Parts: sequence; structure tokens; C-alpha cells
Amino acid sequence: MIKLGHTAVGLAVLVAAAAVGAPHDVGAVVFCARKKNAKVVTVRGTACKKGETSLPLPLETGPQGAAGRDGAAGVNPMSAARLPFLRARPTVAATLDEARTAAPKNVLLEKGPFRIYGKCFRATGSNEMAIGTYIETTTDGAVFDSRQDGLAGGVDSTAFLNADTAEVDREIALESVAPPPSASFANDDASDLSAVAADGTWLRGFTFQGASRGSLRYTGVYDSTEGCFWGGFVVAGP
Repeated sequence: MIKLGHTAVGLAVLVAAAAVGAPHDVGAVVFCARKKNAKVVTVRGTACKKGETSLPLPLETGPQGAAGRDGAAGVNPMSAARLPFLRARPTVAATLDEARTAAPKNVLLEKGPFRIYGKCFRATGSNEMAIGTYIETTTDGAVFDSRQDGLAGGVDSTAFLNADTAEVDREIALESVAPPPSASFANDDASDLSAVAADGTWLRGFTFQGASRGSLRYTGVYDSTEGCFWGGFVVAGP
């Protein structure tokens, strides 16, 4: 029960108050007590009727809360980035590892110490072709997780994502492409990622990647008889 002056008013009065007038403006309603029976209170949207007396509404104002802050001590800013749609032809070398090492980094995102990039590569010796998406950092002590690789931290420094972490240990997604004519496409849960750096920079999102070999029925999105593409989005902060 809530008291208005010396009159006890039930919960029904509060429900009626929400139904009459503007619910966010207490001044839009009037509480009216019957003169013959002050225990009967009616909430009206304008003024009290004949035979009723208006009741003052006791309002208590609490202390003002702290203002929201933008920065380390309060709310950190967050941004969303649509990764660019990139295409590349495969880098070719004798082995798949040599081709991967020689392949250029097709950069999709740079945020704080993090960089996300893709590589497209093929081996002449084994005729293998692959497409990969990777994450790297310029500062030590970061952690990351994906469906392909993950480094969550531990006693050894190698348990963290560091500046010198081997590329094969920081793959977000890696797909091999069958001999031509064939194609590969991976997205959704297969390529999600999360990463947090020591300075508080964080990433959360997903990438997609596709690769083709040989003459397909439709070149379409592949745009080549032998090539790769990437895209996706990332939410990041601070």
C-alpha cells in the first residue's frame, strides 16, 4: 500500500494512473477523494468532479546518479566494422608451406595491436591449394579464440598470442581446395573469432572466405578460374 497524504490507496490506483494521461508525466493525472468517503480515491485525467477533493501527490526525489562517462573509468566506446570484400590470385611455390609464407597479406582489418588478413596459396609439387584467414598482434600477451586455432593464455608465453606467434598457430579459418574444377566456401560458425589484447582492445565477429580452381559453371563471385575472396564483419572496442 502507498499513502497519499493520510489516505490509503491500493495498487489499483497506480494501475489506473498508468492508464490515464501520459504515463511518463505524473502531472497529467489528478487524484480525487470523495468528500463523503475519503478512502475512495479516483484517478482522473483532468480535474476532480463535484463531490470530490483533489489530493496532493507526495513526491520524493532521490539523489542524482553519477553521469555516464566515456573512457576507462566508465562506458567504453564500441564500433562495428564491415570488412572489405577482397579478391586475390594464389601465390605459387614448390610446397604449400613455402607458398603460404610467400603469399602477401590481404589486410581485412587493423584495430589497435590486431590485424586480420587473408592468404591464397598453391603448391606446384602436390597441386594443393588453400585459403586462410589469420590474426596477428604487434604486442605480446593477447588471447584469441576461433574454430580453427585459439590461444587462451597460461604459464608459458607460447600460450598467448604474441608478436612472434607462428602463423600456423593463429589461423581463424583454413580451407583446402580440391583439384579443379572445384570451389570452397566457408562462413558462419566456421569462421567466428574473439580476441582481447593486453591494452583492453577487443574484437568479436566473423569472417567468410571462398576459393575456386578450374572452370566452374558460373564464375560469379569467384571472378576467376583460380582465386580467393574474403569478407565479414567485426565489432570492436574500446
